Amino acid sequence: MQTVLQRALALAKDAGYADGTGKWTERVADLHAAPGKFEREPWYAPYFYECALNGDGESIYSIDDEDGSCQGDLFDIDAEEREAFDILPDIQHVALWYSEQGFVALEELSAKPIR
Repeated sequence: MQTVLQRALALAKDAGYADGTGKWTERVADLHAAPGKFEREPWYAPYFYECALNGDGESIYSIDDEDGSCQGDLFDIDAEEREAFDILPDIQHVALWYSEQGFVALEELSAKPIR
């Protein structure tokens, strides 16, 4: 059975996170530079996307006056994911947002109270 990090690295590799020679290097860049579904997103976005496809996470919606509504999925970050992805301690959740054009955007969310 693969660890969270092993699965995420495999998915990131499949999504094109590799150097110019085509060789995979761990965490080549923070952002996925190649065009496509995960363009300009963190290297671990494909991991959470696969989780969403498997029914994990909670369905969420955002309504914006300019952009209209947007569907997404919300995930709680567990200790293994936090360590594997070097997520800061104050980040408690990850949200994936899906555009009508098929792009996926990842947003890290803290659980700090609003004052």
